[in-house]
Amino acid sequence: MTLRIAPETIGRRRFRKPEGFAPFQDRTFVRLMVSELSSAVPIYPLAFLPMGERLSLVALLGLVRERNLYIGKQGKWLSPYIPAQCRRHPFALEIDPDGSRHLSLEAPEANLTEESAEDSKNTTALYDDSGAPTAFLDRMQRFLDRLTDEQSATDRAATLLREAGVLEEWPIRVALAEGEEEVISCYLRVSESALTALSDAAFLRLRREGALPIAYAQLLSMRNIKTLAWMYRMREARTEGNLTGLPSLEGLAYSEITEDGVVGEGEGDSFDFGR
Repeated sequence: MTLRIAPETIGRRRFRKPEGFAPFQDRTFVRLMVSELSSAVPIYPLAFLPMGERLSLVALLGLVRERNLYIGKQGKWLSPYIPAQCRRHPFALEIDPDGSRHLSLEAPEANLTEESAEDSKNTTALYDDSGAPTAFLDRMQRFLDRLTDEQSATDRAATLLREAGVLEEWPIRVALAEGEEEVISCYLRVSESALTALSDAAFLRLRREGALPIAYAQLLSMRNIKTLAWMYRMREARTEGNLTGLPSLEGLAYSEITEDGVVGEGEGDSFDFGR
């Protein structure tokens, strides 16, 4: 349930700041925008994901369905950079057919309270006594406006890469247990050979349209799949209470996960999570 934010819908209620990111614990990807690349590339594997007619750049958060490996206990985020699409929660932007934009609040029953400022230090007002938006709400409106505009621009750049023929399927094989395997086949990646083979005119068009930074960022980020594999194995071992014999992240080379699963080689990338 969402509630459109307006003086008449909020009244004198205050916004209760959520603790942690529990609503994202079952998310295995999140959309990214170009301005996040420098922060996201060192941490997350990036990929392209078709969403209907839209093609989005996404950060992979997990390799197993409904398990976000970057969410820890009490919903805490376990990396130094939190994607903007997660930081904006529980606020969202609604766009009317005429193009007008309105802020809305997800799960209002959990995120609004009748408590006064004196009763709770973890709340903030959305409107002042005159019914005007507070500085907090104004900042959130600007943040969501920017996020929406940059997300659209990033999606357009990703679409240009697909139209240029430099994207290919990226199947990821995940061995969960003895005899069990899951193939993640919804993602696309940049084909370095196809990118290199572009004509000068096609390459320059991608540069003019701002698509090249996304392409190179995706290529550079692919090695972070190794980190997700390590995080999964650590999470499973901790659940079972057995951390003995687990490789360190530093020592977890691709050859230790699969013999032919090096990124960019073979038909797909394989990660053995069997116990």
